[in-house]
Amino acid sequence: MTNHGKVQTFNRMTGTGFISPEDGGELLPFRQIDVYRNVGDEVQERQRFRYEVDFDADGERQAVNLHSA
Repeated sequence: MTNHGKVQTFNRMTGTGFISPEDGGELLPFRQIDVYRNVGDEVQERQRFRYEVDFDADGERQAVNLHSA
């Protein structure tokens, strides 16, 4: 299922951040490596993405396959 949300926070040093789902709910963590973008484009706070929800190794929800929306 595809979801939409905006980047709430992003740490360029660690390449990690949180996305706020448009339909509400808790913030989802994401990793820069899971963001599809053009070379040279950087993740920006408040940038809108479509994404899928998956589970990490600990069973926690996370945003993956992020595409600019």
